[in-house]
Amino acid sequence: IPLFMDQRLRLSSPTTKEAICPIYFAWNDLMTTCQEYVGAYEQSQQGDYQAAISVSNLSQLVEQMKQPSAVDFGIVEFVPASPNPLEEE
Repeated sequence: IPLFMDQRLRLSSPTTKEAICPIYFAWNDLMTTCQEYVGAYEQSQQGDYQAAISVSNLSQLVEQMKQPSAVDFGIVEFVPASPNPLEEE
């Protein structure tokens, strides 16, 4: 199962005060979020946003999560794929 993420993208969480690192199951959902984030980032006059998009797979990520790591997997939040409107008809 492919996963899509922007290594630099951090979003506020509705449940905690910490920023989360979203990992998406759908490429289109990541692109939509990135477009919204980049617009807000650049409007705040922080300069140009440089995305760091990467693709992984679920089984590989789960194995990484089981091992000791410098990566804080506690801030990861999986984002389910949005329904495809064409499939609902």
